[in-house]
Amino acid sequence: MKILIMGIEIEKNIFYRINKSKCGTCNKCENTCPAKAIKGILWSANVQREKLIDPFKFIQKARKLLKERIGIEMTICGKCIDVCPVTQGYIRKSEVE
Repeated sequence: MKILIMGIEIEKNIFYRINKSKCGTCNKCENTCPAKAIKGILWSANVQREKLIDPFKFIQKARKLLKERIGIEMTICGKCIDVCPVTQGYIRKSEVE
């Protein structure tokens, strides 16, 4: 079974708990973030979100970009997910009609 999240088709059975970062020295998400909200700190199960990203920066930039581009204020981006080589191992894009 597959589910569709923000235009990305995902196998439902791929969800599992990850306890250790698989990022290494990649930093693609950090370099891609238009808000520069990703701090480049390796993730682990006990690290708080605020140590990894600046949610306020993200929200401000996402709202600004979406307001400019499509005329609505939302906080959806996903560029970090799109460039992540680990994520790309189990997600494939599909066209939404």
